Amino acid sequence: MVLQRDQQLTPNNNQPHLIFRYDDLSILDDAASLIVFLVKRQMGFAKEDKQNIKKIMYQFLPDFLFAPRGELSDDEEGNFSSSVFSKTNT
Repeated sequence: MVLQRDQQLTPNNNQPHLIFRYDDLSILDDAASLIVFLVKRQMGFAKEDKQNIKKIMYQFLPDFLFAPRGELSDDEEGNFSSSVFSKTNT
């Protein structure tokens, strides 16, 4: 991980102040795998919730961070947005 700090202190600068650059993107995959492993061991989550967390960790989060997506098994692949975000809390 490399941290770059903006050294120019101009008040009208619209550039980011800090930039994090990861040289090794396997960190994201390792962190996602660890979180999914720990969620699978928890008894308080329903099976559907565990699947949704796994999809978020392997699909949404990498997309959000502009990183390559993780691999899902054949039965877990499908329409991600409809399965996670279609539920409404009433």
